[in-house]
Amino acid sequence: MPVKFNVVAKKNPIKKDLPPKHYATAISNGELTLKQLAKRVSESSSFSEGDLMGILVTILKIIPDALADGKIVRLGDLGSFRVSISSNGSESERKVSANNIRLAKVTFTPGRDLKDAINNFRFEKA
Repeated sequence: MPVKFNVVAKKNPIKKDLPPKHYATAISNGELTLKQLAKRVSESSSFSEGDLMGILVTILKIIPDALADGKIVRLGDLGSFRVSISSNGSESERKVSANNIRLAKVTFTPGRDLKDAINNFRFEKA
């Protein structure tokens, strides 16, 4: 099944007098919840939906602790999670503190299998 996309016109934020350029944007079609994921996995494995939900909920409790501890969380060929931050600059290293940090987020980097799967997607204009 191809991934559907639509076309969006975007102006250059720096050169606002230029005509907009058109870009392909992937269309989201709903979502797959954690419970639905557990159900799907249970349907194609010997694990029960309840067991899988327990495992996934436990993983969701452990990952933030590991990230807060400065760890990169690697989930094999699925990919890895790490913390990334954005901060305001200072004139000297001595003036940089936690107050400079504007944003903290979790960055996901897909593993080889997931990258390969995405690279094999077909696309179709909606």
